[in-house]
Amino acid sequence: MKSWKGWITAFAIVLLHQLSTWSQNTPFVTKWTFSSSSTTLKFKALTVGAVNYSYTMSPSGTSGSGNFTMNSAGIVTLNINIPAGNTLTLSMEPTNLRRFFIGDVFGL
Repeated sequence: MKSWKGWITAFAIVLLHQLSTWSQNTPFVTKWTFSSSSTTLKFKALTVGAVNYSYTMSPSGTSGSGNFTMNSAGIVTLNINIPAGNTLTLSMEPTNLRRFFIGDVFGL
């Protein structure tokens, strides 16, 4: 049980950090590691308009940008060709991003 407490504490610190950076209009950044190739990146979000994003992949060096809208909490699917062994860094402008979910949240 002790390891869960440490994980929850670390998560809370990261969340508080992200909340404080939103007030500065700093991009919300996530990193995703892919052991096998994929053509999509999926996560759950809630927005109040279009959210602009950009991404870079390492080691391939591929990059791109776009936007998504999710006016009620739901699954966002970004169509991105991701080679196996790459780490994708996704940067989202926080202005219209209200919530970002990973995992089974609210049955979505």
